[in-house]
Amino acid sequence: PPSDPEHPGNEPVGLSTQTGMASLLAFISTETDRDQYEFQTLAGGEVRASILTPGSSLDPQITVLNDQGVVVALSQGDAQEASVVFNAGAAGERYVVRVEADGDASGGTRTGSYSLVLTGRTTDPPPPPPPAADPVPTADDFVSAHLMPISFGLGEASVTDSIEAAGDADMFRLDALGVGTAFVALERQAGGLGDGSVRVYDEARNLVAFDGAGAPGRLAGVQFQVVGGQDYWVWVRPENGSTGSYTLRAAVPTESHVLYYPEGYSSATIDEFVPMVNPNGFPVDYTVIARYEVGQRDQVIAAGTIAPNSRGGITINTRNNPGARLVRPDEPYALEIRSSGQLGATLSHYDFGATTGENFTSRASQTWTFSEVHRDPATFRDFLVFYNPGEASASLTITLFYEDGQTVAFTRTVDALRRGGINFTTDTALIRDGRFGVRIDADRPIVAALTSYDIAGQRGYGLLGNSAGGSDTGAVPLLSAGTGATVGVSILNTTPVAAGVTITISYAGGVAPDITRILTVGPGTSRSLTGAQLGLLSAPIAGLRYTSSVPITLTAAEYQSGDGDATLAGTEGATEAVFGDAFLNPAFAGTLYRETLSIYNPAPVTTALQVSFLLPGGFLSSLSLTVPGHGFTYLAIDQVDALRRLPGPTAFSIRLDAASAVVASLTHYDLYLDGGWGSLGTSIGLTTPLRFF
Repeated sequence: PPSDPEHPGNEPVGLSTQTGMASLLAFISTETDRDQYEFQTLAGGEVRASILTPGSSLDPQITVLNDQGVVVALSQGDAQEASVVFNAGAAGERYVVRVEADGDASGGTRTGSYSLVLTGRTTDPPPPPPPAADPVPTADDFVSAHLMPISFGLGEASVTDSIEAAGDADMFRLDALGVGTAFVALERQAGGLGDGSVRVYDEARNLVAFDGAGAPGRLAGVQFQVVGGQDYWVWVRPENGSTGSYTLRAAVPTESHVLYYPEGYSSATIDEFVPMVNPNGFPVDYTVIARYEVGQRDQVIAAGTIAPNSRGGITINTRNNPGARLVRPDEPYALEIRSSGQLGATLSHYDFGATTGENFTSRASQTWTFSEVHRDPATFRDFLVFYNPGEASASLTITLFYEDGQTVAFTRTVDALRRGGINFTTDTALIRDGRFGVRIDADRPIVAALTSYDIAGQRGYGLLGNSAGGSDTGAVPLLSAGTGATVGVSILNTTPVAAGVTITISYAGGVAPDITRILTVGPGTSRSLTGAQLGLLSAPIAGLRYTSSVPITLTAAEYQSGDGDATLAGTEGATEAVFGDAFLNPAFAGTLYRETLSIYNPAPVTTALQVSFLLPGGFLSSLSLTVPGHGFTYLAIDQVDALRRLPGPTAFSIRLDAASAVVASLTHYDLYLDGGWGSLGTSIGLTTPLRFF
């Protein structure tokens, strides 16, 4: 491993084979002092290196280099800590940790004591064995196992079954499609199985994963490595004499991954970007395809590779450089990203003096709902767009639900691998102006989104619809950014019975008590409320959660700083999520550039999470947060020290890893480009419906 000529030699540090950890105390004695340590990994996987300086004057910087002298992680940290996280490929890899004063530190903060803490993975232990008294599956259990049908597009499977007697057990077969990490979760049904366990066996019938402890929202959950083309068996058993129904869900890696966003458009006045993030520990190849509404249908507009744990992306069009445009101008298109591993991506679109942004989705559905759409030619330009990713034409029934209970329905057809849409200002199927909700019912899975422009106020937003047609439980992590924000909430009830909706609003830091409102939304009706009608205080940052007697679609829209952002209520939580598009100019952090990460914890107990920042060159730094039970936590990304220390304007991505499932959203305002947007995070792995908490 490399040595510094001015500071020769690397002090060897050994990781414990039991814990994977090592720690030591040392001192930076002069302003030019630099300490270097050498260690070898015990196993592949995540490695964390931290410099802690509580009670010390040292403002530290930590750098990790591989055995070729290439920097794999760097953090300038703050006066208390500098931490980095990176992924090792295998056991026996050699790394150097360099400790020195932060390059921006001055005076007495360039010297002082510190603690170095290294944490890596040990050799993978065997899965915990089941209790000795437990029975094991018989040969007949394996032979008679029920197949879990997998959605080849998503790699997901779900089955609902029942344990009828305390000694009963169910066996399921799961086919691996690709190579990587698989997830299995055992979830309770209302009044169903109260306690249960999951065991996973490989083709040789070896136990590879076991969980009987569970987590908030799940009776049990495991993750394990799979090899494509092999079979795995999942054994569900009751615990403590429990009986009743349950749902078993699984997600396996697929051979290829696809992301969709149905709306794209470029002209001489538009800027459009697609930032992407690779949250995997391996490089991912991608291809971006434009699917046009008319004319030649398909165009590959970009292809490339994104390094592990890194930010990537493409520029589709900028008004300042039309010659570099990747698409045909003035022709609507949908975007499709095909990749060798799971990615996160965002469409950032600047038009009409406003900014719209939304994350791509991997999910196509036959039902999509939107809680608020406008037809008001003097004020709004609203567009509903849909993309058919299938190989045959799709027939759509589009139903409008007005606030007075009137409904209007009409049909549309969208060809295979084509985009279609509705301009609500000019479409002759609309018989009246006003505000309404929309439901799309298709005879095959599609993807649908809404773009709403308030042309009078020069503001707008983009929004994917609810792909389940509604939910009885949900949350908006950031309802209001506080002072200067105007907030509205819209609710759509497409069912034939009235919805009783309970909304609870919580304020950041507990500056004011929670407020609860109980509303009624009539059958087949949309309803919109202002912040004042909800009783929302104007100054504090706030989040919202709701429950409803029937499934509804709820969206929060916020107008501030000359633009707007909207967030569909999250109805599922995830332990891992990513945001592809984040950007900061440190010189104007908190003024022209403002970003807020908002997290809601649906569990009744506090959960911990880690927020990591990924640059185009790889991992930058991470920090830790906690979220109270049934509560919200907010992080001003533009105030994170590691980002404010960057040398200039920087595009980056965000990864979130939580101990239990959470709902996360990001609100981004770039006032240099005159706008902002908000979006829920892209989930990695299995999600958990909030109604299970």
